[in-house]
Amino acid sequence: MRQGHGYSALRKGRTGAVGYTYLVTTRATPNRSLAKPPEVAKGICDTLLWIRDQGRLALHGFVVMPDHIHLIITPSHSQTLSKVMHLLKSYSAQESNAILGLKDSMWQAGFHEQALRTGDAMQHAVEYVARNPVDAGLVAKAQDWPYSSAHEGYSGLMDAW
Repeated sequence: MRQGHGYSALRKGRTGAVGYTYLVTTRATPNRSLAKPPEVAKGICDTLLWIRDQGRLALHGFVVMPDHIHLIITPSHSQTLSKVMHLLKSYSAQESNAILGLKDSMWQAGFHEQALRTGDAMQHAVEYVARNPVDAGLVAKAQDWPYSSAHEGYSGLMDAW
């Protein structure tokens, strides 16, 4: 494949459209757990809420799985999706590395996003994110996974869509 063509060229410089809501997925590096110890997953959840409280995004839903996260977010008008994801990854990695006494990478490069343009797409995304730990066999009910917007500790903190 020639330089500058193909999938990587399509993604280069993508910033997302202002005002769009996205389902975003990003993965941990191999051999790195996002859910163990529990302080790591809690730190990711806290970082998401902190970024939201800074006015950088609206947070509609999330789940922290052992090897990846799903987010439903709307970046603020002053932020690109790339900036929000960079902030999330850098702050959560710093906190995780401090907890674990590590200095290595926590996240794989990049992320996958899907714009949610309709109410039906948003509803499907919310259900998909909530169902993730159930489908993975981690819990029987979505509300039982402690690192999810479906859990009672976070459900009331999500922004309306």
